Amino acid sequence: MSLWSDFLIRLFDTKETGTDFSKSVQTIIRECYILFPRYRLKLWIVNTRKNEIKIFTVTGNELKVKEFPLSQFKFESLLRSKSKPFYFFESKKQNRILIPLFIEDALSGCVAVSANSNKSMSEWKTRLPYFFIVAKRLIKILELNAKNTAIDTLMEMNQNLENKVTQIDLSLEREKRAHMQAGKMATLGEVAVGIAHEINNPLTIIVSRLGHLEKNLIKKDMLLPEIADSIKKVNQTVDRIVKIINGLRHFAYNGEERKTPVVLTKVISDSLELCQERLKKNEIELKIKKPTFDVEISAYDTQMIQVLLNLIINSLDAIRNLSEKWIEIEYKIEAETLSVIVRDSGTGLAADVADKIMNPFYTTKERGQGTGLGLSLSKSIVENHEGRLFYNSKATNTEFVIELPYIRVLDILA
Repeated sequence: MSLWSDFLIRLFDTKETGTDFSKSVQTIIRECYILFPRYRLKLWIVNTRKNEIKIFTVTGNELKVKEFPLSQFKFESLLRSKSKPFYFFESKKQNRILIPLFIEDALSGCVAVSANSNKSMSEWKTRLPYFFIVAKRLIKILELNAKNTAIDTLMEMNQNLENKVTQIDLSLEREKRAHMQAGKMATLGEVAVGIAHEINNPLTIIVSRLGHLEKNLIKKDMLLPEIADSIKKVNQTVDRIVKIINGLRHFAYNGEERKTPVVLTKVISDSLELCQERLKKNEIELKIKKPTFDVEISAYDTQMIQVLLNLIINSLDAIRNLSEKWIEIEYKIEAETLSVIVRDSGTGLAADVADKIMNPFYTTKERGQGTGLGLSLSKSIVENHEGRLFYNSKATNTEFVIELPYIRVLDILA
């Protein structure tokens, strides 16, 4: 078998269906070097979309690719003219032919073959048929590569579109949940304000009458110790009622409220004030692990009080019948994130419970004891503050963590 026949067989054995475009080009250029060792073949590919030209060459067994701006390709206009099937250029050092490659009438590149200038035109002509065969073979490979690239681009665009649709769906779902939450909170707010108003009216009368009674008894020197003790207990009861009203007002979310700078320790103290009596009644030890700094956050303060109060009450309900009863609140900053931790003396949640604990309407409390909305709403509120609320399954005790961005760390506390 002649070298020519062997070359053609190897050339057409080059797979068109392979996905490795570079390997196919490398094989063809290398075969040309073997058959025509004194000629140097290069593949130039034009990419008008990226405004560049790529030049493929082979050195040894290695394919090399160089990229240049399309403006440096001085033969582009000539090749696009389609005036000749090939173009011959002479110079003192070497001669060169360029065979343009067209796909659907669009210039895709060219085959550039160069040799020393001592090669005669007749010798060039004997090689031309083979270079044309190479050019046609490269066109087939370029066409396949263009199709594969188009398919890949289409798949990528389709994936991007699917991702955008997913993002839009998630955004709509978040917006829907936010509207639902806003509706629930608005209803709760209306009810809370109404209840607070109804309680406040008789409370005002009680406080007024009690003060008037105490003054009269003092004037008449009739304030006996047992009466004074009763008045003191009534005043304490009034204080508790005031705290209940304040708690209701905290839950009365106003949709026109705006985020404001809030000091974290103030949120903690306000939350504890609303549940202090319940903690004492259930003989639960409260631990506050304060670092040497305070933190300022941007928040709807009533909502953050709601979240913290909900976590404390959940802990209280969970441990009230344990022999060891304590709740600990801690805050710290790690990796530019503020973490507020509420842990208690419980031994943690079962895995199946932990997986569902944030779901709406899921509760571990007895029927009638809980709605199953507390943690779900708290999670939504924290996310609305660009943070997250989660159960820490790695902790020894039962532990929930609120992570939030913060404005600044305040001066060291005294």
